[in-house]
Amino acid sequence: MVFESTNELWNINVEQLRNNPNMKPRKNPMHNRFVDTSVDVFKKFNMPLEYTDRGAHNYIFRNDDFVIRVSRKKFSLLSNDEFDGNIDDIDDDYISFHIKSQDEVMLSKACKMGISPRVYYYGNILIDDNIHRFCIFESYRTSLFKFIKRNKMLTVIDDIETTHYNNLQEIIDDIVDQMEDLINNIVSQNIVYYDLKPENVVINYDTNKSLDLKIIDWDSDFCIEEEFMKIEEYKECAKFLMMLIITAYMNIYLKNKGFNKRLGELYNEKLLPNIYYLLFDVRTEFMTIILQYFYNSFDMTLRSKDDFDERNEFMKEKAKTNFVRLIEKCIS
Repeated sequence: MVFESTNELWNINVEQLRNNPNMKPRKNPMHNRFVDTSVDVFKKFNMPLEYTDRGAHNYIFRNDDFVIRVSRKKFSLLSNDEFDGNIDDIDDDYISFHIKSQDEVMLSKACKMGISPRVYYYGNILIDDNIHRFCIFESYRTSLFKFIKRNKMLTVIDDIETTHYNNLQEIIDDIVDQMEDLINNIVSQNIVYYDLKPENVVINYDTNKSLDLKIIDWDSDFCIEEEFMKIEEYKECAKFLMMLIITAYMNIYLKNKGFNKRLGELYNEKLLPNIYYLLFDVRTEFMTIILQYFYNSFDMTLRSKDDFDERNEFMKEKAKTNFVRLIEKCIS
């Protein structure tokens, strides 16, 4: 089947996007009649062909102005060349219409809240005879992970010719303040962003502005509008757990304690019963993330939420004890 890029792609004025980044995004449906070729997409946005990052779900291509995120999964074609809309949600090779639609709804919500980089275009792209879903975003300088890992704070102090930051502590305080604001915005929409690690937080800055943090990777497996978030007590617990996850990640993988003080301010032992309910009874994805990233610190013999038996009181009590120890490590 021969594909020609869509009018939606050709009608994008790249220069206008640079000058007016708040333009409403264009969107092609998930259908084989609306496919853009990789040659046209990458040429249109002057994008290098080598990806800069590879996540669990996407390949990331980036230049100074734009980011192209291409789904690693591909569409399955039926015999009549239509996309197969009945792919199982957990298929390792092919896109689930249901999941991808949820992903884009969640991403749209994040963009409207101003907590994700702007999206300019949703479409389908032909790469090596396979069709993938892709999005085009505004670009960003770096991730929070690389910013901390590569000591970019020193560069900010040297580069920014304003009084935004007088020292490194002011930069750290600003990052923590913005991170808490982002989390507050998320929970205000009854959404839980479970996988809130530094790789999923991106930073923009230049010689005229302070740091500006946004969150990427709004895939709906770990970004979920939860029913329990309608209850204020659980909303407070979810906020604390999101802050705990990024704080623990910073401590364990980056040896950075910049978030510890704020987490300590948010911590209240009275939250623990409701937190335990979310972890062990509701079996939210918080337990998945804690076991995945902090397995050694959590000191459990299991590495998956599916292996946790909430009926086993000994296992549950051990998990509670280790959870408090993880908190104590992150507020010391």
